[in-house]
Amino acid sequence: MRKNAILLTVFMMISKVFGIIRESVLAYFYGRTAYADIYFTASLVPTVLFGLVAAGLVSTFIPIYSRVLHNDGEKKANEFLDNVLSIVFVLTLLFTAVGLIFTEELVFVFAKGFKGDVFTTTVAFVRVSLFAILFNGVFSIFNGYQQYHNRFLVAPVAGFILNFFVITSIIISAHTNPIVMAYGLVFAAAGQAIFTYWIARSKSGYKFNPGINLQDEYLKPMLIMAVPIILGSSINQVNTLIDRNIASGLMTGAIATLNYASKISDSIYGLFVTTITTVMYPTLTKQSAKGDFTAMKETVNRIMNTVVIIVMPSMIGLMVLAVPVVDLFYGRGEFAKDPMALSITSATMFFYAIGIIGYGLRDVLTRTFYALHDSMTPVISGFIAVVINLILNLILAPRMGVPGLALATSISAITAVIILYISLYRKIPGIGLRKFLWSAIKITFAAVVMGVVVHFVYKLLLTTGINSKIILFASAGLGAIVYAVIMMFMNVPEYDDTLLLIKKKLKLA
Repeated sequence: MRKNAILLTVFMMISKVFGIIRESVLAYFYGRTAYADIYFTASLVPTVLFGLVAAGLVSTFIPIYSRVLHNDGEKKANEFLDNVLSIVFVLTLLFTAVGLIFTEELVFVFAKGFKGDVFTTTVAFVRVSLFAILFNGVFSIFNGYQQYHNRFLVAPVAGFILNFFVITSIIISAHTNPIVMAYGLVFAAAGQAIFTYWIARSKSGYKFNPGINLQDEYLKPMLIMAVPIILGSSINQVNTLIDRNIASGLMTGAIATLNYASKISDSIYGLFVTTITTVMYPTLTKQSAKGDFTAMKETVNRIMNTVVIIVMPSMIGLMVLAVPVVDLFYGRGEFAKDPMALSITSATMFFYAIGIIGYGLRDVLTRTFYALHDSMTPVISGFIAVVINLILNLILAPRMGVPGLALATSISAITAVIILYISLYRKIPGIGLRKFLWSAIKITFAAVVMGVVVHFVYKLLLTTGINSKIILFASAGLGAIVYAVIMMFMNVPEYDDTLLLIKKKLKLA
């Protein structure tokens, strides 16, 4: 599992770098202008609309497909895949049609603060971007198919394709018409879907045969499992929707600020945590199917400790170096011309960074419940998180502005983790709460010491007149060394195992 994770991390790292470049290109040409808000809203609509269904279908597709393959063989499994793809395409077609009919109402729901020309332009953007839903559905299912067959590199390569189309469309739009960005979203989604299908056909010999069989014996259990997951996913999407909706009424560029700031913190989460959970989910599913709960306990604890080891120093580092990090990625072009852009975006990223640990552990625990065929617990915790997020948004946004929305999101994510862990502890006694907390305390101590060192070193070096970018990298590099040295004395097994694996890889190289 670790070998797969390391290889996937390398590719994910490159993919995430392109993702940051994509946001940097947008910030360069559009900064925090109304067009940036419009673009982010138009890209969010198809993501949220089909994201409600995609998470449920993908999460349940893997265990059900595994059961079909094990019980009835590859032919039947491929027929099941055909059936699911056909149903998903019909659903996406329906979503797209409804979206085109009620586009203005959708824009009001997603960004009720938009008025006049901004509202009208957003409607035009959304009427184009909605067609991305048709391809997002196909890609989501094929992505789950590739994960089951241990082709974990397909997702980051598909990410390259997405970023290529989006970046190209942003550059072209800046010299022609901004709506080209909306077409870029559609072409990007199509490129991902075509690529994943090509991989399935070339590697497994799979060929899609359209057809819907509602009598399929495996379809009903999949849908039954999917409904609670869809509810849970919809709750997470509601969180995003609430944040963006409130932001649309704060100021021009508020939605863009949220996206620029969250992109950096999400890259840490997406790079490491998504990599780990993607690799571990099939393992948890197989352990659950065998009833091997002892192995599941060990796997969950190992993964959670690994997530904390990686995420905690990243979280502290982003908080300490928020201003120079934002300036590094976005401090050019239209963004640099906005006198408030750097301060507001860095403050927003600071508060988003607090929640990185929550996002990471929540993903691990949610996947664990899915593997245990319990999808209601994540729904309940998600619902509570949404309520907390909404209440905090209403309290913090008027007082803190856009950064308040980020803080509310982080607090709600951490709350969800606490609820999920307590629930898992009750479901699987002996999950090792005390051991995990002790390891987390030691890791946090090492990260905080690292953060203090980085803060004072960065401030000291600024007085020397050295280029700020060099100072940033030097401070971050020193921080990594400090953290690694302290962790060597902390006696955390997962850290020692990771170092041992890296040493072995270096010897092989």
